[in-house]
Amino acid sequence: MNAVLLAALVVASGVGAAVCVRAFGVTVARSRWPLAAVLAGLAALAAAVAAAADGTLGSRAGAWTGVAVAVAASGLVAAAVIDACELRIPARLAGGAAGISFVALAVDAWRSSAWTGLATAVAGTAVVAAVFAALWLVGAMGFGDVRLATATLTASLTLAGTLTFLWTTFAAAGVTAVVVRRRRRAASASPRGPAGTPLPQRLAAFLTTSPAGVRPAPLPASPTSERGAISPSLPFAPAIAIGWLVAVVLT
Repeated sequence: MNAVLLAALVVASGVGAAVCVRAFGVTVARSRWPLAAVLAGLAALAAAVAAAADGTLGSRAGAWTGVAVAVAASGLVAAAVIDACELRIPARLAGGAAGISFVALAVDAWRSSAWTGLATAVAGTAVVAAVFAALWLVGAMGFGDVRLATATLTASLTLAGTLTFLWTTFAAAGVTAVVVRRRRRAASASPRGPAGTPLPQRLAAFLTTSPAGVRPAPLPASPTSERGAISPSLPFAPAIAIGWLVAVVLT
């Protein structure tokens, strides 16, 4: 793979994630733009190297798949950082990442005259969105997670990718739930100072506390889904981002 193209994809992903966090974050998430930039750059690097290894980015048309990967990396990581801090996923962020990814893959398919990959990606993403929508209907996740699922087109270029994305995402969500519940249980049982706080709790505090050490005030809007039911208090976007990365790298 062209080293210049690889560097451009990594830098674009990092800058894109940082800009999105600054633009769409409301509270402490805005100060986490350096973290978003680093994570998005690393995700794009891993995904692009894996794509180059199997020849996906070996042609001029395939370079547009790289664009789709970069857009997905920046959008998903930005959404994960915002969701971890604020328990919400901006609709414009999810929709923009999904739309640009689709256009990039469509240009790739047109230039290579190979439409199978795009059709498989759309079908696989539709299945993922349907699964997430069913969980939203029963109150297991917010509608923002359903929107964000449509930005994972590049994880569903094959059937194996779709399946890998689903099981990895739910596995990561399970780990997240365990960590969050243990943190809340420990905090309610015996609050301790920073020196005695376990690493998972210190990491969670880092994500939800401003650089000045002041916790942000609650968002003005109540955490409700578009159906009116109370949305889950567990951030799901980080699990989606992890599932996307594992699916892109392994399949």
